[in-house]
Parts: sequence; structure tokens; C-alpha cells
Amino acid sequence: MKENATSTTSRVLLVLVLGLLFLSIYFIPHASERTTGTSVKVTISRNKYKLDLSYEAAKTRRVTQYINECLSPTIDLQKDGKIDQKIVLGDSSVFYLKAYPGSLFLSADRRSNSKQFIKKLRQMTEGFKQIVMSN
Repeated sequence: MKENATSTTSRVLLVLVLGLLFLSIYFIPHASERTTGTSVKVTISRNKYKLDLSYEAAKTRRVTQYINECLSPTIDLQKDGKIDQKIVLGDSSVFYLKAYPGSLFLSADRRSNSKQFIKKLRQMTEGFKQIVMSN
């Protein structure tokens, strides 16, 4: 009976150690993102290109300037950086943009947009990353 209790205790201890190890592996790399509130998520599927940014609200002005630089004259976001609409550019590229201080979501259909436009979105994504990850 004593052997059974020792064996059970050892198993419980092993499960606890493995659980703590898993939690530390999962949460420690993400701690800096939670602290700063900064995240960049890009999803590329067969049909869609999506960008989802969360960043410090203090960087909204720079993000807004960057959007205006990349997409002018079609888009001229106000200084508050708020927008929630489908946008059609002069070359017939179409995408959805939702932005407010500290957040930006962009979605484009890869089937109905040119390869050049999707490439431009990828380049813009790199620019966004530099802006939101900088100090």
C-alpha cells in the first residue's frame, strides 16, 4: 500500500512540474507583448490578406501619417486616426480598414486585388511593424 501511495505522489508531482514547465514556456515569451500592449498579427490565406495591429495609443499619429503617406491621395486619415470603411483606390484595389487609437485592422481579398497591391500591403505591414515596435 505504501508503494502505491508513493507512486501516486510521484505521478502527481510529475504532472505538476510538467504543467508549470508548459505554463512558463507559453507565458514568458508573451509577457513583453502583454506589458506593452503591442502585437502584430498577419494572416495570409488563399483568399485573404489580413493585418491586425495593437499598439500604444501614443503611436497613433505616426501610424496615421504612415497610412496617409502610403495611400494618398485616396486616403487622408484625420489626426485622430479613426476610420471604419471599405476603401477603393484609384487602381481599383479594394480593402477594408478599421482603425482607432492603438488598433488597426486591414483586410483585402487576394482574388480581387492585383499581386502588386498585395505586395504593397506586405511592404506596408513591414513599415507598420517598424513603427509600432520602435521605442
